[in-house]
Amino acid sequence: GGGGQIVFESTRGDSNDIFVMDYDGNNITQLTQNNVYDGSPDWWLGGTRIVFYSERDGDYGQYAMDVDGGNVVRFDYGGSWSPDGNRIAFASNRDGDSEIFLIDSEGNNEIQLTDNSARDWNPLWSPDGTRIVFESIRNGGFELYLMDSDGANVIQLTNNGYYDYDADWSPNGTRIAFVSTRDGDEEIYVMNVDGSNVVQLTHNDVSDGYPSWSPDGTKIAFSSIYRGYDQIFIIDVETGETIQVTYNDPDYGHNFAPSWSP
Repeated sequence: GGGGQIVFESTRGDSNDIFVMDYDGNNITQLTQNNVYDGSPDWWLGGTRIVFYSERDGDYGQYAMDVDGGNVVRFDYGGSWSPDGNRIAFASNRDGDSEIFLIDSEGNNEIQLTDNSARDWNPLWSPDGTRIVFESIRNGGFELYLMDSDGANVIQLTNNGYYDYDADWSPNGTRIAFVSTRDGDEEIYVMNVDGSNVVQLTHNDVSDGYPSWSPDGTKIAFSSIYRGYDQIFIIDVETGETIQVTYNDPDYGHNFAPSWSP
């Protein structure tokens, strides 16, 4: 359960392309079909559009399309779009290391949010647009941090000797799902927005990644290796019950990077 649709990346065709399906794995529809990379999809503007990355113009850039794959446009900047579609948070190494910046949708009014000698990257807006979670190695490890959307009030959410990354906000903005290697391999965890109450959801001897919350906040879609292929699964956050929604027929290749519609 959970409702809605899941957009994802797959190698089931001649190259990496973007597909969409019902949350239960039915009604799979191919949205892009090129001989170049199309991937890393995410829902935009309340689920009315999909943003993704592509090499279709000869270089790697960010694009948007309608939910049926039409009306494709390219952006001058790639990054995480604010919920209202007016601002973009992005990482740049223009000063010698990676920092996080803001810019408006027209490419103006650029603001630098982070400024330190370590790498800050992969920003992601909160559902209400007031905060940004991001990854940093400023204290020596790959950890998750949180700041206000103007760069103020930075707090460290995770603090261990392992990799913590790939965060995703719950729809109500109170919890964050993320990937960590703290138990020896990549697993899915959730925590409160202040970093407390960390709970491990998956317990496998293979890599689990790309967590994405269901619109009702009760489940998380993620990808995991099954019989040699990346496949998409859904886990109930409270019970741990897990179902597989894509399958490992070689004709269907790897299926990963799920993003659940708002």
